[in-house]
Amino acid sequence: MKHLSKIFRDAKKIAPTSAFSQNSKRRIFQRIEQQESFWVIRLLENILKPVPDLQFIQQARMRFFEKTQQRDLWSVMASWFHTVRRPMSFITAFCFIIVVVTVPRTSARSENYLQVVEGKVEVSFAYSHQWEPVAQSLSLHKGDKIRTFDNSVAEIYLSNQSVVRLAENTQLSISHLLHDKYLSEFPVLVLQEGRVWTNIQRTTLLPLTIETRHSRVSSDYGVFDIEAGAHTRVRAIKNEVLVEHRQDLSAKPFPLKAGFESNLRTSQKEVIVVKKLISDNWAEKNIEKDEVYRQKIIQEDAEATEVLASVLPDSLLYPLVEKYNDFGQQDQFFHIQRTFAVAKVFLTQGKEEKSQKAFMQAETDLANYWTQSLDTESDQKKILSYIDEEKSLFSHVVPGDDLYPLRSSFEELFVLYASSPQMEKEKQLEERRVEIASLSISENEDASEILLESIETLMLKNKEIFIDADHMKKEDLHRLLDIQNQNLKALELAKNQISNKEVGKKIKESQREIVQSINNIVAQISPQKNVVKVKKVKQKDAEWFSSQIIVMVERVERYSSKNSRKNTIHWILSEIQNKPASLPFLLSLKESMPEDVRIDVLQKIMIIQAAERKL
Repeated sequence: MKHLSKIFRDAKKIAPTSAFSQNSKRRIFQRIEQQESFWVIRLLENILKPVPDLQFIQQARMRFFEKTQQRDLWSVMASWFHTVRRPMSFITAFCFIIVVVTVPRTSARSENYLQVVEGKVEVSFAYSHQWEPVAQSLSLHKGDKIRTFDNSVAEIYLSNQSVVRLAENTQLSISHLLHDKYLSEFPVLVLQEGRVWTNIQRTTLLPLTIETRHSRVSSDYGVFDIEAGAHTRVRAIKNEVLVEHRQDLSAKPFPLKAGFESNLRTSQKEVIVVKKLISDNWAEKNIEKDEVYRQKIIQEDAEATEVLASVLPDSLLYPLVEKYNDFGQQDQFFHIQRTFAVAKVFLTQGKEEKSQKAFMQAETDLANYWTQSLDTESDQKKILSYIDEEKSLFSHVVPGDDLYPLRSSFEELFVLYASSPQMEKEKQLEERRVEIASLSISENEDASEILLESIETLMLKNKEIFIDADHMKKEDLHRLLDIQNQNLKALELAKNQISNKEVGKKIKESQREIVQSINNIVAQISPQKNVVKVKKVKQKDAEWFSSQIIVMVERVERYSSKNSRKNTIHWILSEIQNKPASLPFLLSLKESMPEDVRIDVLQKIMIIQAAERKL
């Protein structure tokens, strides 16, 4: 609190001293060290936006800044505050801190801006009404007009990462622009003549509308192309758009599906013609540009999530993270990216952060929410691809780790987006069997408690797999039968190694459930035969145990001793019958076992070979 009080006192100064700047930098760097990122600038522009009656003054200042050389950022900020003369608030104090630490010294620019790609482009500003040539990027505001000439192309970038491209000989005016999601005005662009290509990113903002003399086209997500002239042509490239005939008051808006185009024209009778879309050179070029832009957005989002993930709840900067979340993308893909980034930070930082557990619980609750309310219209392929890339993150998260609850939550997400949900469930069940086998030979003090949790999870996932067993094919039932046998073996291995009574009781209950499940499967496969009741399962298939031991040795080296591994392998060897048929398996087992137990395997081989010679 002493640090905050000092920050507030110093922040009231219009021109902060060099000492204040250095002290602020040092305090912030002690809490977080991160690279400069674009999102801070965009956030500040939202927070520091003046009240409506000062909008004209602000626009004029923005224009002036853009035409000047780079200036010292403190002089720009001081000038702005001198004009506005508003009291310093809590959030402005934070803004000063961020400006000192991360924002590069550059002139201001609005979130909605124009970029000249090639050729001659002119802009008529709302406050001047004079056409002026544009050679570089320029901020845009309500009332501005843009026009392109022969062999010219310009791009308008909106605050929600959407882009509108103007072809040659195009004139467009800005009726409304949305600077934040709390304004009630719809963003509207008016196309007087020419052609524009619009790529709207998924966002929480209101839909974008483009008006022409004949039509009004609206969409909140997708790609569409509009050409205005003697008649208006609307082409839906990705996702459908809502098209309204402006000059026919009796006509109702109609959805134009992707892959179709509509021609609206005025004659003796209003005519609307809808036909299949035919691509041309303009469309093909913009599709290529959209892909390049998409990759750029993905890169920027990845950088932003890395920065956000490193800011913990007890940091002075965390209110700004929450503020960014309000203004940033709110789709499921963004949230999934952020949580994976958080998990990565916690994996690399260790367990020293005092707020880690509380934060991880919050993230776990959020992950649970996602699995229940995922946006079914979101880009399924993009999310699936990202999850497949990041799935390996949780492969090293073992029971007892702080990230283990988060892994459990995301396993539901993996099933939801898997190309084969059933196979994904079976894979997760196999991972739980490996965990149980690993914990069975662990000397960790908390192993019994974690093992109990793993067994409960195993049985829960086992029930999920058998939900649709009544409608499965015979080959699928055979596969499920094999899965249940493997579950029994894993539980039997745990029972022979763990002396905890509560765990032993849970294992027996689970075994009874699995045996009943086996009986049901056998009845489905061979209904004419009597179901064999299994009273006690003895482990005959030692080969399966050896494969699990190999996995155990690799995955639980950190808390399993040589003695526990040796005892388990001895138990496996005792289950192998002294018959020649066991030799191939034992020879392969010899090569994969640790040095300290290899002699025991060799001894078993010699016993079988001696018995074979006697025969």
